[in-house]
Amino acid sequence: MVEYSYLKTMKGVNTCYARIKSVKLKRNINFDEVPEVLSKIFDDRICKKLDSNYHTSKKLKEYCFDSFYKIELDKIYKEGKHYIVRIRTIREDLCELFLKMEDFEVDDMLFVKTKFRILPRNVIDKLYSLTPFLFKYENGYWRFKESLNFIKEKIFINSINKYKQFTKTDEFIKDNFFCGIKLWNKAPIKIEYKNTTFYADKLELVINKDKLSQEIAYLLLGVGILYNNTRGYGFVMPEDIFEKKKAGVIQ
Repeated sequence: MVEYSYLKTMKGVNTCYARIKSVKLKRNINFDEVPEVLSKIFDDRICKKLDSNYHTSKKLKEYCFDSFYKIELDKIYKEGKHYIVRIRTIREDLCELFLKMEDFEVDDMLFVKTKFRILPRNVIDKLYSLTPFLFKYENGYWRFKESLNFIKEKIFINSINKYKQFTKTDEFIKDNFFCGIKLWNKAPIKIEYKNTTFYADKLELVINKDKLSQEIAYLLLGVGILYNNTRGYGFVMPEDIFEKKKAGVIQ
């Protein structure tokens, strides 16, 4: 049984629960299918067990997840193989719901193992995209018409809105929480979701060291960057864990 008594949520403090799942596939799943397949499973569990209106409300969505690990070179995840899926949430009852999915089975996969841990509150120097972040731009792909300052402002506004919703504060926040940004992809990352084409990117953010900036960055580990985070987009890692992942150490 997970003990939550010491996990207090208050202004200026947020706890990010890291969840790792081992899943066994019951069919081959293409790389591009993964976000939609997983989001349907999580949506169904949340609607049935917690809140039927959770995903239709305009409130902050308090979890995010990445794709299967390890990545298959041919971009086809194989029937019968085991993969890792990381889910993070800042909400205790969501964490417990995901934790209870051990031995849960659907048509596509069996959830074999679940784990619980709290991400340590270390200083965050940088955040890296593990899954592309999604920005819905009315006129196609934003990089064809806008500057880097445009997306910096959008990330800032979206992140501050999430922070304010979580902390329930109306505090005016003027200064950005990051001082540098780098886009890793030279061409747009094409995403097909529900018969709609979106264009996404992967990034690196350099985080300021002041207390507020660090709190916002830590919150983003649990809720993701920009939009459609509960659809598998905008999942980020701090630099120290990102480097361990490249070395083959999963956290």
